[in-house]
Amino acid sequence: MKYEKPDTTAADIAALRDWIDSYCAAVTAGDFDAYRTLWTDDVVYLPPNGPSRQGVEDCVDVNRFYFDQYESVEKMSVEEIEVADRFAFVRVNYTYEGIPKGDADPLEEDGKGLFILRRRPDGSWASTHLMWNSNVPPAG
Repeated sequence: MKYEKPDTTAADIAALRDWIDSYCAAVTAGDFDAYRTLWTDDVVYLPPNGPSRQGVEDCVDVNRFYFDQYESVEKMSVEEIEVADRFAFVRVNYTYEGIPKGDADPLEEDGKGLFILRRRPDGSWASTHLMWNSNVPPAG
């Protein structure tokens, strides 16, 4: 069977914007199961100030703490989207607010990120890579 290149039109851009909205909705709702579905099995996280993480279980478990310990609000503005056949990237600016559920310090972050996504066989998108960092310089 010959691979047919999909038509990358405004529908792809809309689907990728919807993906970003789904990401923010999952984080804000504290829906860890929905959050997990956004990633490929071989996803790579490139977090600030730490080692890279690889594989969906390792990557999403890094964030389980935030789902367990905080009521979170994450908002993103899409700054750039490019689609190339089965792959796309989405560059965002984001804000994150973590309100502690218990005895933890509140969290606030203002930053930027880059998602690389791959089209699944059903036409939906999943992220293969995520890199992010803060816009606020470290203290000190």
